[in-house]
Amino acid sequence: MDAASSLLHDVTAGEGVVSNAELLALPPAALGSAFVTAMYLTSVSQALVEKRWLMAREDAASTPAFSAFVEVAMTRELSPIAFLASLYVDPTLERIERGSASAQALSARIVELAAAFEPQTFRVFSIAMMRAMTTLSRFEEALLPRRSSDEDLLPNTLYRAFDQVDRIFQLDYRRDRTVPHSTTGERLYAGSGAAVQTSYATALLVLETMTLSPNAHLVDLGSGYGRMGLVAGLWRDDVSVTGFEYVEHRVRMAQATAARAGLNDRVRFVQQDLSDEAFTIPAADAYYMYDPFSEATGRRVLDRLHTIGQARAITVMTKGNVGTLFTQTLAASGWPPPESFDLGNLVRFRSRG
Repeated sequence: MDAASSLLHDVTAGEGVVSNAELLALPPAALGSAFVTAMYLTSVSQALVEKRWLMAREDAASTPAFSAFVEVAMTRELSPIAFLASLYVDPTLERIERGSASAQALSARIVELAAAFEPQTFRVFSIAMMRAMTTLSRFEEALLPRRSSDEDLLPNTLYRAFDQVDRIFQLDYRRDRTVPHSTTGERLYAGSGAAVQTSYATALLVLETMTLSPNAHLVDLGSGYGRMGLVAGLWRDDVSVTGFEYVEHRVRMAQATAARAGLNDRVRFVQQDLSDEAFTIPAADAYYMYDPFSEATGRRVLDRLHTIGQARAITVMTKGNVGTLFTQTLAASGWPPPESFDLGNLVRFRSRG
């Protein structure tokens, strides 16, 4: 059992309180991995509680069946936390919730410690965190075909599992309360918080399915608080990212985190109104967007990407309704048929160049 797994085992089992000194004695990479596993365990616990409730609703005498389910799940969809299997023998709701509370408390303490990290320590911690998230994301993606055909499997546990990374990155969505609602029809998502940000699990899936070439340049249109750019910069040390975002304080927060993680030589965020007709989207290798603008602006963006795609091979990944607009238009413009991922939530377009 590695240092991160051993820490999670002891904390979840309630074997004494781990001091901050003991946590800081761990290598930053081990602490980053432990943070991710703690977030994952919290999400898994919620899924198990829901599963237990469903089984009890169908069968009042379901306790043995639930125990058997968890035992099998530890070799299947819960194999990333198989090192905790001994703690889930006779998994009562109280026991599951106690483990979840311990994991949440550990996550909160690591967030507090990370706030004081020196830049190099923060960078090592963040890269390890992203690698651990990538491992879990790839595991979930490989499991997806079975999830869609086997009702006994727990649902995907990652979509919102990593939201606490925002606290590591010090992205404060409360600032959005001061953003006025747009009078132009552009989508600023004032006051919507994490719900309208690309989830960290989705960002990793986007990067995986883009199959970026070495030294690729990715443009994020409507980059929000910079989740996609920060993930991409930590995920690969050769990828460069430019994120364009209308709201100034979102740009400043993303820039500050990029600088602290040592990414500002490759990852930059620019304040930009995408509806400005004088703005020209730069040529790049790949583009990502999650419904960041009105349909009128979307059509101008689409025209520009089509022009770029005629001159070079590019990849465009969309999430949300903007994918429908692109599908309808680019299909009539000579682009190959788009491909869907994540049960249709993501759509990938590739130009012929």
